[in-house]
Amino acid sequence: MKIIVDIKLCYGCKMCEILCSYHKRRFFSLNQGAIRVYKDHQSGEIYWTINTMCDDCKEEEQPLCIKYCPYGALLESKK
Repeated sequence: MKIIVDIKLCYGCKMCEILCSYHKRRFFSLNQGAIRVYKDHQSGEIYWTINTMCDDCKEEEQPLCIKYCPYGALLESKK
């Protein structure tokens, strides 16, 4: 499975970063997960990356970032 982001739906809220850190470390931190969301406040552009630390939340029914994204910007791709 691959996690993909629809940038048009992402508002840069960083909920995915927080949930990823909780999955990985069992505490909430913007710096401890596999996901990074950057927002250019001048242009409004949002940049989203995921690194190799991501394990797709294997212990969960669905990756937490996808499950709890308030804007539906994250999706699962079976490819």
